[in-house]
Amino acid sequence: MLYAVTGPQHLALSSAVGGVLWAVTGHAITVPIAIAAGVLPDVDHALDYYNRYIRRDWRRIYLLLHGWEYFALASALYLFVFPEPWMLAVTLGYLMQIGADQAANQARWFSYSLLARAVLKFDSRKILPNERRDSYDALVRSVPVFKDRLRSWFAARSEPRHR
Repeated sequence: MLYAVTGPQHLALSSAVGGVLWAVTGHAITVPIAIAAGVLPDVDHALDYYNRYIRRDWRRIYLLLHGWEYFALASALYLFVFPEPWMLAVTLGYLMQIGADQAANQARWFSYSLLARAVLKFDSRKILPNERRDSYDALVRSVPVFKDRLRSWFAARSEPRHR
């Protein structure tokens, strides 16, 4: 899976975006909005974690909230519908999320396209042919306690039943 960027790193990047927007626009609301847009998309990893580490089925990878299409949509909404600081915070916060992930994971261009993944039927072998089995490590590094137990649990479940 694609997890090189941790939650705290997304939090730091999107906080910086929100802070800059607050300084430039004078709207403090840009800070929590940028943080939400930069951090919350990672909840989609829960589905893939469930499939991979509970069901032990590695055949598909969905990442439903990770897609450059969402950035394009947010940009269009900002430019043509809501030219407000809050929408700019959504747009730039999400850009930090998707851009940091794409850069850190050095993934193929289509790995972060929802449409491309759908065309490939979310087949993880086509989307992530060189996927590492320890991709859960970024999640483990993000939690404040029980890192060793969590790492052991994931490691024990990293051998798929279905691939």
